[in-house]
Amino acid sequence: MTLSRLLAEFPNLPDVWGEGALFAFSGIDGDTHVASGFVATLASDAYGLLFHTPRRRYLGVTLG
Repeated sequence: MTLSRLLAEFPNLPDVWGEGALFAFSGIDGDTHVASGFVATLASDAYGLLFHTPRRRYLGVTLG
């Protein structure tokens, strides 16, 4: 389901993209390991992720 369809179907959901919100692999999704270090945070611009690895990487996503 796309974000625009989700927001249209549930108009009370907030359309919020906050810088610094945590993005990480969940134990609900499968086995995890503390040493993997796979963590990202939301970027300040719309739909971007900043990966916190030894060499920081940025992933920007364009919708449309």
